Amino acid sequence: MGKRLLLICHTFLPIAGPRALRWGQFVKYLICQGYEIDILTTLASKKHPAYDEKLLDAIPKEVNVIRTYPGPIYSFSYDHLPPKSNGVKTFGTFLQTTVRSHIKRAFTRIVEPLLIPDKCIVWLPYALIALMKLKKKKYDLIISSGYPFTDHILGYYFKKWTGTKWIVDYGDPWSFYPGFHRWRYYIDKHIEGHLLKNVDHIIVTTESTAKGFVKHYPFLDPKGIDVISQGCDIRKYQEIIPEKGKIFRIVYTGSFYNGLREPYVFFEAIKSLSNQNVEVLIAGHIDSHYVKWVEEKQLNTKIIFLGHQNSQKVIALQKGADVLLLFGWLNGYQIPGKIYEYFGAQRPILAIKYDEQDIAAKIISKQKCGVVVDNRKEDIINVIQHLYNLKQSGQIENHFDHSSLAKYDWQSLARKLEKTIDGVIEHDKELP
Repeated sequence: MGKRLLLICHTFLPIAGPRALRWGQFVKYLICQGYEIDILTTLASKKHPAYDEKLLDAIPKEVNVIRTYPGPIYSFSYDHLPPKSNGVKTFGTFLQTTVRSHIKRAFTRIVEPLLIPDKCIVWLPYALIALMKLKKKKYDLIISSGYPFTDHILGYYFKKWTGTKWIVDYGDPWSFYPGFHRWRYYIDKHIEGHLLKNVDHIIVTTESTAKGFVKHYPFLDPKGIDVISQGCDIRKYQEIIPEKGKIFRIVYTGSFYNGLREPYVFFEAIKSLSNQNVEVLIAGHIDSHYVKWVEEKQLNTKIIFLGHQNSQKVIALQKGADVLLLFGWLNGYQIPGKIYEYFGAQRPILAIKYDEQDIAAKIISKQKCGVVVDNRKEDIINVIQHLYNLKQSGQIENHFDHSSLAKYDWQSLARKLEKTIDGVIEHDKELP
């Protein structure tokens, strides 16, 4: 009989989010190695911007997925708010977009900071009911994957009830995340610290985050923390045909974040290059104010918003790009997950650095798989012109090195995860 795992993750396939895709890959690998896996997650709304029905086929039939009601906030956000515009501009769609925008802004500013540890805490009672029904099962290991950090609270309760060994998997730091509400710091640190004193092992995605945990929680043993980054499915990338353009094409796949990942300086640079044959394709869920800004600047023939696309379309766009655009991240703890997708596409990366601590910028420079530039208009213009000239002279394909990126393949990362899991199960290894 194989080892039995319980995975707790608020978001799972068919939602094409970073954590869901990560664990979709890991689960597929572990099933092939003989593991028995139950997954506690939420009922996914078909109105979720990242819903991709095809991803249901990626869940191995041997996996037992327990889906529960996600709580009123999720339900209100995706099932009861007005639908997003399909791109057809009418007064009705304008009104719907305005209503959605105002409700979201009010929630983000007023309500969300009061929800500890995050807005997914409303899932807790429904998930606990499901966990109580699972108590009679004998698991070898629990894994809680967050964000959201509510998942770790659920993992804590299940460990307390059953004594099962427990791994926490962090995509982002919790209490010491620099963008966190500072007035909540001591509350969240107290909760997180209590949880961490009960875990058997920790998984993070960057070396910097591992060091951050040891710094902020000195009782942690560095040997009890493993770094397993995000990754990409190299085989899938190899199978999909690139979708190329007729002119120099820059592609960005993902979202923008107010105050953290802003594209305005880049947009201004593109405006200054309006006389050149350059186009920018943006695939992802983008807030309407960015689209409006581009339209007001009359850049909508140069900067084209495609909306959310399924994973196959995204890969085709990435592989067909002349250059892939990446915006860095603050704090030196996090790496945008899309950098690993870009590695799979094996196209040159234009990385706009957030600051000197930007980990993604350091990786790209070290791997020599792209160009890193400060977030200044003239610098961005010069780099784009340089890349454009490389394309025109036929040198862009040989100018960058993509040969050392296989270590980010999901298969390689899953083997590392399996080693961690086996180590926790087979040894009485407790964090002090």
